[in-house]
Amino acid sequence: MKVIRTISRILVGALFVFSGFVKAIDPLGSTYKFSDYFTAFSLDFFVPLALPLAFLLSAFELVLGISLLLGYRMKTISWLVLVFMSFFTILTFILALYNPVTDCGCFGDALILTNWQTFGKNIILMVFAILIFIGRHKFAVVRGAIFEWSVLGVFFLLVIGISSHCKNHLPIIDFRPYKTGTNIPAATSIPEGAPADVYETRLFYRNTIDGKTSEFTINNFPDDSAWEFVDSKSVLLSKGYEAPIHDFSISAPNGEDLTETIKNDKGFVFLLISYNLPKADKNALLTADAYNKLASVYSGLSFYAVSASIDEDVKNTRESLNLSYDFGGADEIALKTIIRSNPGLLLIKDGTILAKWHYNDFPDLSEIKESLVSMVHEFPMAVGVDLSALSVPPIGARPDKYSTSLVYKNILNDSTRSFSMENFPQGDDWVFVSSHSEKVSSGYISPLKDFKIITPEGRDLSESVLQERGDVFLVVANEPHNLDPDILNRLNKLSVMGASNNTGPVFFYGMSGLSSPQIYGFTDSYITPINFCSGDTSFIKSVAGNGVSLFHLKNGKIEGRWDNAAIPGPDSFDEMLRIQPDGGDFESAIMPYLISKNRESIESQRIYILILAFLFLSLFIRVFLEDPFKNKE
Repeated sequence: MKVIRTISRILVGALFVFSGFVKAIDPLGSTYKFSDYFTAFSLDFFVPLALPLAFLLSAFELVLGISLLLGYRMKTISWLVLVFMSFFTILTFILALYNPVTDCGCFGDALILTNWQTFGKNIILMVFAILIFIGRHKFAVVRGAIFEWSVLGVFFLLVIGISSHCKNHLPIIDFRPYKTGTNIPAATSIPEGAPADVYETRLFYRNTIDGKTSEFTINNFPDDSAWEFVDSKSVLLSKGYEAPIHDFSISAPNGEDLTETIKNDKGFVFLLISYNLPKADKNALLTADAYNKLASVYSGLSFYAVSASIDEDVKNTRESLNLSYDFGGADEIALKTIIRSNPGLLLIKDGTILAKWHYNDFPDLSEIKESLVSMVHEFPMAVGVDLSALSVPPIGARPDKYSTSLVYKNILNDSTRSFSMENFPQGDDWVFVSSHSEKVSSGYISPLKDFKIITPEGRDLSESVLQERGDVFLVVANEPHNLDPDILNRLNKLSVMGASNNTGPVFFYGMSGLSSPQIYGFTDSYITPINFCSGDTSFIKSVAGNGVSLFHLKNGKIEGRWDNAAIPGPDSFDEMLRIQPDGGDFESAIMPYLISKNRESIESQRIYILILAFLFLSLFIRVFLEDPFKNKE
């Protein structure tokens, strides 16, 4: 019996340690599972307790396992193990019968078991737990009570600390299919020759004589008049091969499928994930706004945001935070699986996940270079931004939504009523009168929606300036007549240089907050080749404040920007034409920082893993080399 008791204690203890460990490093995964349980059993009022229960269960389970392995407090622990196993054996039997939750989550994402497999596992463990309980008085006390409880208390607090770290960052070990380094196209593909799901079609017919319904297969269903068809269903006979990633599906804001676009993008992709926008960290969503703006500056970089939230929540979040990006859609469970953070950020290239960040660890652009911070602040009128591309809605942009009302007249009582497209009358006593459409929600809103260049004659030059194939200088000033005369003189001389440029004319436009009469009055007193026009006052002030900004656009892209006294004189005109944005390409400018940032996160995870490895090694030595299993015989 001594050997059996020892084997039982080691086996149950090791399994408890493993089960507690995989839960402890992924507390949010356990939280989601608890929430699933509460919802399945109509106990939604317990959902707020899911997170603290996830912390406590993993720590309790792991400490029980360590107690068994060390032989500490065996009389008390044997009672706790028996009660614990009895409760979960009954629970898993109920789950196996009714299958409200397909995976019990006993081993997190490290080992997925069906409910019947889990129940079978618990039955076996229950046998060992009973053996431990029966022999609880035969285990000798290894240390004193104070020492043993102190050791177990330290382990309990340590597990809570590790779980807290994994919640506020990311799991130190990722058992999910979306871990860093995963190639999504490969993980979603099914190998050639892999077994497929096998289904059988069941047919249900009712006997017209006795009224009874019977079940048939497609090989033996009745074909005489005594039977009438009722229904059919497909039954899964055997499960085929399932790809590690089988739920990666992302739609654009307009419903267009973006899955293949993201998987096969040869450049870099920032993928922002928020499974629930009302619960998302608002500062992180604002930080992500900078990454979207980066994608407007660097070629070979794309940005997508995806959420499982309803359109109303998306609309409210975008408007309250004034975000420059929109959200596509995806399945909530899939988003929770991809990253344990709300929101979380992925960096993908060629379909391979290069890095993942919790919102507490989002990369800080100010740590890369200050010019990036200026670029975000000055967006969309920042150096490097392609304004001509920015004016075009991105792939999958959300369209405007309209509601159409139909007006009909009733010829019987001479009254008129409005109807929707779904319930308009079709009887002879109604006659169509008119229809009108009203916008109920706005779709894509361009960052350049207030970019207006209107000549005094009323001609809109906004689009033509953005699409001009060549060099264009744009002067932005709310009140150009109140500018410093020296700056006005410099701008005038620069425009003269542009008009006489040897390689072809360079156009100068002025965007001002002046009305048409005010522009005529200003240009009568200030003779200049600059074509001053009217613009949106709020846009102008957001760009230049109460001063003036000068932009050099080439083929619609901002090549240079100078503000107020920094505007050069005519001697620098040729140099201004040759200047290039210093941002470089994304891979050389920003990737080294992102790699180092991700490396820091990995090194932090390795430290925790080494600490845990040391503790488990010490535990192994204690269990197998120091012979603490002294049983009373």
